Amino acid sequence: MSTRSGKKATHGADVNLRQVFDDFRKEIVDDFCALRDSVKYCSDTCNEVTRTNRDVQAMMKEIKELTASNRALKEENHRLRQRVEELDQYCRSNNLEVKGVPDHQYAQEMILKMSEILHESVTRDDIDVCHRVPSAKKNESNIIVRVVRREKRDSFLSEAKNVDHDN
Repeated sequence: MSTRSGKKATHGADVNLRQVFDDFRKEIVDDFCALRDSVKYCSDTCNEVTRTNRDVQAMMKEIKELTASNRALKEENHRLRQRVEELDQYCRSNNLEVKGVPDHQYAQEMILKMSEILHESVTRDDIDVCHRVPSAKKNESNIIVRVVRREKRDSFLSEAKNVDHDN
């Protein structure tokens, strides 16, 4: 009897131990699978972060290049604006502006009459273009005269200034 109950006890312990071992093995396999999934997730996330970091570095490099290019373009734009202003000034260097002439008078005829009064010989051939431009006063507009030669403009202007000082 004791043999039988000993076998039963051993057999019961074997079954119980077997069950514990199987449960432990299943738990280890489950933990291993969870760990493997976690490592894969971390690896995938790390790869994604690495790609994102590489993309950010490429974008930072591009931003630096674009910033340098933008700075150079701004400097060039500034130089070109200055150059355009200088050229505009040069183009206007042969111009005269006459103020206070009533609108009803023909601009070129007024300039020719003024040259007679100033004793400064200005002919139609000396005038490249002559036209009115708006002014602040409603009944008057200024006259812009572009003369062919700057010397003619300077002498006309000098005579006009002398007349102003004499009066």
